[in-house]
Amino acid sequence: MSMDEHHLTFEFAQWTGKQLAEKNPLWLRELRYNEDDQESADD
Repeated sequence: MSMDEHHLTFEFAQWTGKQLAEKNPLWLRELRYNEDDQESADD
């Protein structure tokens, strides 16, 4: 693992994402871009 004030190594970011997906998949899913949300914002 390596990180500074604003960055993670690619491998650590992948590992962290996997841990989040396993422990709280709904939270992670909500972070994904949602095309329907974008259309609503444009109205």
